[in-house]
Amino acid sequence: IGRIGITQPRRIAAIATSEFVAGQVGCAVGEEVGYQIRFNDKTTEGTRIKFMTDGILLQEATNDPTFSRYDVLIFDEAHERGLNTDFCLGLAKRALALRDDLKVVVMSATMDEDKFARFFDNTYSVHIEGRMFPVEVRYTDHRDITDVAALFDPRRQNLIEALAAYTVDKIHRSGSEGDILVFMPGASEIYRTIRFIEGLNHTGLTALPVFGDMSPNEQRRIFERMPGRKVIVATNIAETSITVDGVVHVVDSGLIRENDFDPRTGIGSLQVVEHSKSGLEQRKGRAGRTREGICWRLFGEEEYEVSRREYRRSYRDEKRPEFTKPEILRSDLAGVVLRLLGIGIKDVEDFKLPDQPDYVAIHNAFETLGAIGAITENRDVTTIGERLLDLPLEPRIGRMILAAQDYGCMHEVMIIAGKLSVREIFRRPKDKEEQADIAKMQFADGRSDFLTTLAVVAAYEKNGCSHRWADENFLNWKSLDEILNIRAQLKEILESQNVEITSVG
Repeated sequence: IGRIGITQPRRIAAIATSEFVAGQVGCAVGEEVGYQIRFNDKTTEGTRIKFMTDGILLQEATNDPTFSRYDVLIFDEAHERGLNTDFCLGLAKRALALRDDLKVVVMSATMDEDKFARFFDNTYSVHIEGRMFPVEVRYTDHRDITDVAALFDPRRQNLIEALAAYTVDKIHRSGSEGDILVFMPGASEIYRTIRFIEGLNHTGLTALPVFGDMSPNEQRRIFERMPGRKVIVATNIAETSITVDGVVHVVDSGLIRENDFDPRTGIGSLQVVEHSKSGLEQRKGRAGRTREGICWRLFGEEEYEVSRREYRRSYRDEKRPEFTKPEILRSDLAGVVLRLLGIGIKDVEDFKLPDQPDYVAIHNAFETLGAIGAITENRDVTTIGERLLDLPLEPRIGRMILAAQDYGCMHEVMIIAGKLSVREIFRRPKDKEEQADIAKMQFADGRSDFLTTLAVVAAYEKNGCSHRWADENFLNWKSLDEILNIRAQLKEILESQNVEITSVG
């Protein structure tokens, strides 16, 4: 067997799994085992096992649609049904018809097995018994809600976060050993939960956040050894992408934040919805990785089968979905449609996928690509489109950078593009909100948040990219470093296209 390519739905998973496998093989990351994520390539010519995000594999397919550099492709955590994963699976099915030597493996603990078996002809399933320990499931009842109100007196919209902290308090007071993993739908809910936990004033209890927009270094904090008990408050990034040794208790809100794109209006939004049964089972399994565990579900037992509320809105009574709705059915498809056209696949509507997207969504993608000058009426990729394919960005953001060349401000727009790809650059720590707001005012530009970003980055560079200076000014230096890294990567790509980087400064 030659090179093996393994996709992961998130960058932290690609990094963590490559480090683990490299340790098992006995090599440094980047030698026989490596990884590649956006703006970070830790592979060499000698890398035989390559971990990567599905977006990297899709980008590679532009110049190599049959995946000729790989003998085996492994799609891990396929149940998450990410947009790029589904398109890569469609390309893999097409490649299998052209290559007898290619092997494709689709893996997950809770995926819709029958659907994938039907999608790949002449396939078979292999069931491997996991090493999971027994996990007890405990549900929330009305008495818990009453106790939460007495302990925290939370506002109604913060009840789920307070209930999670109450459950952490109950676990900690019981004397039960082991770290705790709490699932929340998004960053705002994570930080509210942490504030409730910190308000308990327990010694030997450290609450740590982890979500997708954090830098890899920040995300890695959850793996560090610490005195006492860790409470990791996470989004679904911890559902499958990472495994933290020592977790015995899982506290599950039962909620997840999902992208939802309406192709008829062209408007995308993030919505908090009830998680699927397969997702709840994945979360439960995190409690039984190293020993017997307990899964504390922050909803009643009847709600496992029937969803009885629309989160923070109105009452509803409908069956909880078995599997997570594929992202391809709720996303803007402009980026992947351009990628398919770049490969030479013009009949996008007939391109085989595990789930076929709405015709309106595909039509909307073509409209977007035509409007930004990436394709012609005959679906040929233009020079602008070819340049966009080289940029690891959504087409509209990439087009923004290319347009900046005409206005002599590419340097500034690359920084703005970086800002759109990272989390908040300002910090507002608890109990220091007023100092943080005052510090922010020295950079604030009332004309635009983007101009404020440019002022912050310029000041950061002027001060030698000092982390100490950033901390003193309540700035997130990790996000600022990532913005500068993205700018450097984009500059390298554009200079390879013989583009002169312009600046208004």
